[in-house]
Amino acid sequence: MNQLFNRTRFIRLWRSYWIERWQDLAGVLLFGGLLGLVFNLFYLGISSNSSRELFLHNGQMAWYVCGLFVFGCIFSSLYFRPLSDKSAGLLVLHRPASSFEKILLALAIIGCVFPLAFTLAFTALNYPFIKLAQFWYVPCKECKNSFEEFRPFLPFVSSHKANMPLLFSEPYIKLQWLAFSYYLSAQAIILGGYVFFRRYPMLFIALCMVLLFLVAMALQIPINNLGYWEYAPNSSQELSRWELFISLFAWILIPIGLWATVYFHLKEKQLP
Repeated sequence: MNQLFNRTRFIRLWRSYWIERWQDLAGVLLFGGLLGLVFNLFYLGISSNSSRELFLHNGQMAWYVCGLFVFGCIFSSLYFRPLSDKSAGLLVLHRPASSFEKILLALAIIGCVFPLAFTLAFTALNYPFIKLAQFWYVPCKECKNSFEEFRPFLPFVSSHKANMPLLFSEPYIKLQWLAFSYYLSAQAIILGGYVFFRRYPMLFIALCMVLLFLVAMALQIPINNLGYWEYAPNSSQELSRWELFISLFAWILIPIGLWATVYFHLKEKQLP
């Protein structure tokens, strides 16, 4: 394909994917919903301080991030699995669309459609349990001050404290962007595993996931503090150029580099 992007061709590619593969998205969300239902019932029945923390706002954020990573990786594996099969991979690579359109579609589904669908399903499932936990725990003396903290977590929408305006310059929001960037990096690794390795792609994916985790942990310990996403606006602390580069490398360059690598490799296999 000589033309990089054509809207009509991209819409046809989107429709063909949705007709053929919408069951993958529905199946992953259904499985995640059933698993979330079991966990919510279990922790609601424990009636302890540790289980109470899971229904607070920060606990919901932890649940959300872990669930997005786990079920996002499962969905990505289902989405990219045909590339590991020779015949199915040829059908995908030789579809009437450019490599850029195929990567753009994958990025849109993995980075936008699935997180949005997961957020809606997560909120719809957890909200009744949050209200039950609020009704169950608030009568105790030590919980009265945390009444407003029994609220659902919405990424990039809810603030750290209840009844406070949302500021996108807050470290709380920056940390969410960092987590989302690593989510996109993990999806690029899964795509790269199926594109680069037809034999034992899961071994390559597992090794690269471990490497990504180690890199993420290493980048959390720059010279002075935890990086750009930990700094509030107008803070007295300042980042050095080296610390700023480390932070932006973890936040921006890693996912962009991984997706660009897969794109150029996929472009080499594309029919002219």
